[in-house]
Amino acid sequence: MDDQEKSSLREVAFREWAENTRNGYAELGEFIVEFSQLEFTIRVSIGRAINLQDHLINVVLSLYDFSSLCRVWKQVMLDEHPNYADRVESIFKKCMYLNDNRVYVAHGLWSPSNVGIEAVHVSRNSSKSHLHFSDPEELKTLAIECQNLLQEVLIFPE
Repeated sequence: MDDQEKSSLREVAFREWAENTRNGYAELGEFIVEFSQLEFTIRVSIGRAINLQDHLINVVLSLYDFSSLCRVWKQVMLDEHPNYADRVESIFKKCMYLNDNRVYVAHGLWSPSNVGIEAVHVSRNSSKSHLHFSDPEELKTLAIECQNLLQEVLIFPE
């Protein structure tokens, strides 16, 4: 293989790497947007359940982080709909799973990889680092899970 062919192969590899990186950035952004929409939907659900005026929902409930907001939602829904305890618990667990991933997104060290982007997150509890999102479909799947969960919250308890 001559130098021109090697250069051409490197250029093709670089373009593929750059495209994968751009796609990773887009998937990361999509997850962040979908997660924030889920958070807002939970906030509105609580506000409506406790009869907060619409213009006060964000003011009052923005003081809660996502995890606390979900615990409040769970308690309010269990109080209002005790017959739906299993469904409330299921939604709550899904929210906590998404929040765990949001922590990796927000606090991870992001780097381009051969297949997109990935994050290294160091646990505060164990001080061990773990690689996350090395599968290029993982962030896209999480964004879809946010969308699905948002729908579950919107139609609850139907």
